[in-house]
Amino acid sequence: MAAELAGLDEAAMQARMRQLDTDTVIELLNSRRGKVAGFAFDCLVERPDGEAAVIAAILGDRLTRRDAKVMGTNVLTLRGRSHPAAIEAYFHLIDDRNEEVGDNALFGIVFAQCREHIGRLRGMLDRLDRRLWLARQVASAIRALEEDNPFLYSRYYGPECAERVWGVRNATEKSRAANSAIDRQEA
Repeated sequence: MAAELAGLDEAAMQARMRQLDTDTVIELLNSRRGKVAGFAFDCLVERPDGEAAVIAAILGDRLTRRDAKVMGTNVLTLRGRSHPAAIEAYFHLIDDRNEEVGDNALFGIVFAQCREHIGRLRGMLDRLDRRLWLARQVASAIRALEEDNPFLYSRYYGPECAERVWGVRNATEKSRAANSAIDRQEA
């Protein structure tokens, strides 16, 4: 299927992709052909069931490639806190062997402002070697949740998006405060 789609021009590929059922589009997200996977991502973003399908695919370990997992978490983060099961999908991917996948997962948890999961993150941190990249990221996520400031985890994320997509209150002020705190810490 991916090879057939890859031979089409963009308009034809997009039209054909829209005709496919959501499970097939999920499978195409795993394609090694970047153009096909990219159009599968676009298609899932547009579909009302795209978010639920991505969550099911993550929890069912159907996204097997790094790019598919990154695009899958991007589908979820574009929707913000709209689907409660997204948190379980993020937790499922935190300790993926690829750092970008783990970072995207932690980003989703932090910006969803799920303070009730601090204990779960602490339990994970206790099991990690503190020298590992993941341990530093989990510690950063815990701090951001404890201080109710997601920008302590991701300082460059736009406050406007955080407010609109994630419902972060006082996003501009929190962003400024996080940048000041991080700058002081780095000095």
